[in-house]
Amino acid sequence: MGFSSIYLLKILPAHNLNYGATLNGFIVTAILELIAAGLIFYQGTRLYGSALATVIMIFAVVTLWRHKEFAHSIPAVIALILLVLLCFVVIVTP
Repeated sequence: MGFSSIYLLKILPAHNLNYGATLNGFIVTAILELIAAGLIFYQGTRLYGSALATVIMIFAVVTLWRHKEFAHSIPAVIALILLVLLCFVVIVTP
């Protein structure tokens, strides 16, 4: 997701800035997504990575709902549910 956020900045800059977002905000989000992916990759830090990714998705869903983009929030909600399940699996699995 982090690479796609950076790539989309080049393709759709006007569309991404419709809601008052800044380029720095997209860069910070992309970096956080890449950090979460890296943490999920290693078993010892998987809980921290899934927790970070869950927080990122919560903010993404809240932003979509705040702008009444309910149809676009369906994939984000599905990803959020899967991330919450991942958190539970990581906690339960030794």
